[in-house]
Formats: sequence, C-alpha cells, structure tokens
Amino acid sequence: MRKQIKLLLCLVLLFGVCQSVFGVTPQTGWWWNPAESGRGFAIEQQSNTIFFAAYLYRDDGSAVWHTAVMEEKADGQYEGELEEFQNGQTLTGEYVKPESIAGPGKIVLNFTDNTNGSLTLPSGTVIPISRFRFAASNQVRLKISQQGDAPEDLGDIVITLDVDKAPITTENFLQYVKDNFYDGTIIHRVIPDFVIQGGGFLPGLVKQTGARQAIQNEANNGLKNTQYSIAMALQGDNPQSATSEFFFNIKDNTSLDLGSNTNTANFGFTVFGEITEESQEVLDKIAATPTTTTNNKQNVPVKDIIIEKAEVVN
Repeated sequence: MRKQIKLLLCLVLLFGVCQSVFGVTPQTGWWWNPAESGRGFAIEQQSNTIFFAAYLYRDDGSAVWHTAVMEEKADGQYEGELEEFQNGQTLTGEYVKPESIAGPGKIVLNFTDNTNGSLTLPSGTVIPISRFRFAASNQVRLKISQQGDAPEDLGDIVITLDVDKAPITTENFLQYVKDNFYDGTIIHRVIPDFVIQGGGFLPGLVKQTGARQAIQNEANNGLKNTQYSIAMALQGDNPQSATSEFFFNIKDNTSLDLGSNTNTANFGFTVFGEITEESQEVLDKIAATPTTTTNNKQNVPVKDIIIEKAEVVN
C-alpha cells in the first residue's frame, strides 16, 4: 500500500470533523526561482503524479521545450525522465508540429511544503523553486452590525490575509468577498473562550446559497490558531470540506493546530490571516454577546450579528 494512503482518524471538536494525514501536496501552477527571473516551470499535480513543463536553455543559449511525467517516490519527492522537444508555435504565428528528441536525463522535485521546494537537474544542479503568485490584495473589511430594537453599528473587522502561506484559502475567501457572498450573512455561532463562526447563514439560520466546491486543507502552512487569527471551518466528517464558513479564534486554540498533542487526529484547521489591532475591540464585543439555542443549534447570538458588507481593501 502506498505511503499516501493513510488511516482516517477522527477528531471530535466543535466541528465534528475527520481528517486524513497527507504528505506534502504541491500547488498546481507556475513556479520559479526568484533569484533567476528568466526561468519558470509549469507544475500540475494529480494524485501521486506531477506533470512538469519548462523552457530550459542549452549551453548555446537556445531555449528548448521540456516535459516530464513524475511519480512520487516519497512524501514530497517526485522523479521522472525529462523529455526534450523541438518545433512548435512561432511568434509570427507559423506552427510546426513538435517532435520529441533525446531527453537529457532524470529530474527530481523535492517539496518542503505546498509552495516551496527544489528542482534537481540531470547535471546534479539543485535549484530552489517557489510558487509564483501575482500581486494580490491582502486585506478584507467586514462591516458588522447587531440587530435589535435599536440596531447598533459594531464597527469594522479588517482581516490581513497571508497570501504567501495560505494561497488556496485566501484566493477562495477573496472570491467569496468579490462575489458579495458574505453580504447579509450572520455570525451564527459564538462560543465563549473559543471561536466566533460565520460565513454560511442568513438571518433566521437560513443557509446561504451559492457556496462553491470545497478547497484543499492548508493547515500544514505553519500558521497557528492564535488569538485574533481567522481559519476555515469544516463540515461533517470530511477533512477537505472547507467552502465559505470561517471562524475567528477568541483565544489561543492550540488544539486546532496541525500536530497538536491534544489533536489526536494529527491535523489542523487552516489559518489564513489575522485581524488588525484596531479590529480586536469589535471582535471582543461579539465574543461577549448573549447566545441561545435555536433550531437545535447551540451558541447562536440572541440578536442577529450581521456582516453588512465584505469588501477588499485597496
């Protein structure tokens, strides 16, 4: 049985979820060595196989198209034979069908996490590589109010996203923001000295519609569930089930971190940012709000706390 097939262990916490213990899963996309900006690599990861493509230069300076199908040999390590091509599309629009010529030999990819690693060329040269990402907004503002006889403006929660360490999760969160998905949703769960959760329900605990497919768990990114951080909630017994719901940590919740001694399933909830210092007072207000049990859901605020607007901060 391959090393990647792991025993599914369960952790009974607030979210009642389970998580498989996976090795390093590199992100699909464009990779590069920041110190060598003229060189880039396309990497697509599917199951235990990586499809690699790159223009690499011969010693005479000519650029040649190379590809490789690479199989995983150990956690985070992939090996394959580099295949060299000639011909193809030209800048003038003329197309000449590519043909394979003799490959230069074996290459090895070693990933330390899902956005960093190294490439060993057939010559033995080792090149550090990292996931290339275009510049992105890294702050989101949530405008919060509390309903009642006299609705109250609680203020803004500004979230600083860690795009580098949680690229999949932040991209997912930003897309929901840009789609106005969170506008009008409620903070539907407030557990004292634990978490504040939202992003999935409208007033009356009506499920918000339009959630997209679940994303990959990035809890191995090194970020911790510390006080005032934001992380993704999970659903049911599926560890790879994060969609739109998120939670703020009211205190340091080490039990939710990857590899925690109190986390017997040895997995974590993906942290992808933290709120600004100016926003902490707003979160503390929410944490102190009275709660009740409604429609068999516990810890629901007595008065609806609404995300009036979620917007990207330019």
